[in-house]
Order: sequence, then structure tokens, then C-alpha cells
Amino acid sequence: MLKKREVSLLLMMLLLLQSPLYAVSINEIFSKVVPQIPQIFLDTVMLGNLYFLIAIGITLTFTVAKFANFAHGDVATVGAYAAYLLYNFAVIGGVVNGLAVELGYISTIGGLIILSIWYILRRRGYGNTLLALGIPIFLTGLTVLYGCYVGANLVDLIIVAATTSAVTSLLSYLLVYKPLKTRNASLVQLMVASIGVALFIRYALYEMTWYSRTYFNTEIAYQNFGMPMTSYQGWFINGTLVIVNATAALYFMNKIPAIKIGAGGIKLTSLSVEEYYKLPPQPNISFTDLYIWSTITVIVIVLGLMLLFKKTKIGKAWRAVADNPILAAACGIDVESVINLAWLVAGALAGIGGLFWAIRTQIYPELGWMVLLNAFAVAVLGGLGSFWGTFAASYILAFAEQLGVSILAAINPQFTGYRFLIPFSVFLLVLYVKPEGLASIKKRKA
Repeated sequence: MLKKREVSLLLMMLLLLQSPLYAVSINEIFSKVVPQIPQIFLDTVMLGNLYFLIAIGITLTFTVAKFANFAHGDVATVGAYAAYLLYNFAVIGGVVNGLAVELGYISTIGGLIILSIWYILRRRGYGNTLLALGIPIFLTGLTVLYGCYVGANLVDLIIVAATTSAVTSLLSYLLVYKPLKTRNASLVQLMVASIGVALFIRYALYEMTWYSRTYFNTEIAYQNFGMPMTSYQGWFINGTLVIVNATAALYFMNKIPAIKIGAGGIKLTSLSVEEYYKLPPQPNISFTDLYIWSTITVIVIVLGLMLLFKKTKIGKAWRAVADNPILAAACGIDVESVINLAWLVAGALAGIGGLFWAIRTQIYPELGWMVLLNAFAVAVLGGLGSFWGTFAASYILAFAEQLGVSILAAINPQFTGYRFLIPFSVFLLVLYVKPEGLASIKKRKA
């Protein structure tokens, strides 16, 4: 068998032999890709945010469950659908949807009942699972009622997506994985069971779309989310980045809000319609509200998880259970509560990621499945169980994909259909060099 060094030399020789075929077009490709670098970095942040929100849930559940959960993507789809239905159907034609109100009250009252049972049983040392279920169910009900009577905004949608997916994630553990683990199921059996859970959720969503189409004459599959997004465009002019609210320009406002970022700092300003149309027709960068909201969400989540793991007792207990659950139980840690929390947090993050994916693309029952493979590539590349490894891998693969697509488009626009091969090629290459993933770098330095 060939050794790693011999394989590397062989690949280099093949590239050198083929280099004359591409040398002619390299300058042309370079000239097309370089102007897109600012946009590539901006899109990397956006795509990396979405990869992180999905992949970090896989990492968190793996720390305590020790198996790859293939239902994680479909859990994300549940949250996306919950937010989509709330945003589009809580109020129809200015009239509050009675069915949505009923679901809101049922969820709120049901959550209160579950929490009341937990309060009664807590002194006897029982009912922690009821607490884990009661809180997100109660919050889901309140959020639905708020959306019905006040109106659903993005924060409202984030909450309902997170809580709905959190409940789905925890129920999948309590009803499927936990009983299997008590019967000493192997990791392979648990993974196969997770595929079954994924199929159950996915086709339940398909049934929901069929029911909506048949009885309500409403199509809720392969639809745009419908949330209006503000568009922004930016130009580099004399060393200053000018970012303009392009959506405001469409309405021919007298003063178009703008931001100037340069050596003198950041300045809020405005442009007249005439000044706006004097700008170059092709902006250097363009983005929407979703870029901003997803970045803020990821920052808040990263800071929250850091505080959870470093500064709280439950976070330290989580780390102890991840390292050695038997020893953690011997030290008096409630292992089951920690595992419940892990599934809740993982599901909540998946729901938020699913919501952002749906807003960016479309809502359909296979949304989570289409994202899952990339999320697994991120989680494995980062080193399963490594928080910071997953964080870094999210943006590494996102950058590779965005840069690769730009290069492929410069060669031939038809080649962009191969974009899904790019992150997996980088994934395989890094694992070839470091099979343990990015987490091994920190461990070896330590």
C-alpha cells in the first residue's frame, strides 16, 4: 500500500502534468475572482453562521449520547415549519386564526400543567424530565399567542422555532433513544434508530403539507418564507466603504440612509436619489438583514454557551458527564437532567438554524435533510465533541465553498452545480492529514 507521503507526491505530479492545460486561463480566472473577495468573505460569514447553528447541535448531543444523530436535520425542519406557520397563518387577512389561538392556549395550559406536576414531585427527587418538557411547551404557547394578538416578528419566530425543535429533540430522546440505551443498544443500532426518527418526522411533515393542500387549499411546501428583508449594497470609493440601504432607494426616498466606513471612523449619513444613481452600477458587496441577524444570533449563542460551560454548575456538570458519565453519577451529578438539557439545547439551536435556512432558501419537508450532510462534515471536521473545532470548521468549509463557487463560475458558469463537492473535498483532505479533525491541533499543542 502507498504511504501518505507517496500519495501526496503522486498528486503533486499529476497537478504539475496538468498545469499547462490551465495556465492560459489562470490569469483570466484570477481577474474575475479577486474583485469578488469582499463579497466572498461576507457570504462566508452568512453561510458559516448557518452551518454552525446546525452543526453545533450534532456536537452537543454527541458529547453526552456518543452517537451521530441523523434526525438532527429534520428536527431543524420542525422549528422552521413552526415559525413559517406562525408568521404566515397566525393572522389571515387581518383576522386572527382561531386554530392558532387554540393551539397557543393548549400549549400554554399544557406547559403549566406539566410544570405543576414537576413542582409537586420535585421534593421527592422526581420530575426533572417534566421540567425540561414543561418550560419549552409553555414558552411555545406564549409565543404563539403573542404572534396571534400582537404580530410575529423575527425574535418571536426565533423563540417558537427554538422551543418547538427543543421539544421535538427531547421527545425523540425520551421515546426512542433512551429506551434503546436502557436495553444496551449498540451505537450502530442507535444511529439506525435516528434514521427512523428522521423519516418519521419528515413524512409527518409531508402529511401536514398534504392535509393543508387538500382541506385548506393552501400550499405550504416549497414556498418562500415571505418575510421581507432589507437589502444593503456597498461600494469602495476612495478608500471609504459606502453602505447604502438599497431597499429605501427602491421607494425613491429623498434621503437614502447610508453608512461611511473609512480612516475617519464610522459615519451615519444619507444620500440623495441623484447621488445614489451616480454610484457604479455593480456594488462591491451586497447583503440583507439576514446576514446581520444571523451574525448577532451566533455571537449571542457562542457567548451564552461559553458562560454556560465555564461559569455555571450545570455547565460544569455537562462537561463532567461528557467526559465520564459513570464517574459523574458517582459524584452526585444528576446525569439524566444533564442529558435532557443537552437534547433541549441541541434541538433549540437546530430550530434557529432551520428558521434561517428557510428564510434564505425555501420551506419544504426535506430542508433539514439537505443541510444535514454539510452539517455532519462540519461537525466531523471540527472533531466530534469539540465546540471550538465545530465553530472553526463552520467558517472554513463555508469559505471553501464560496471561493470554490466563484472559481467554478469564472471557469464556466455551468460548473457551479458542483458546489456541493467543494466542502466535502476540503473535509476529506483535512481528515486525510488530521483524522481527528481540527480539535487534534489544540490537543497536540497542549
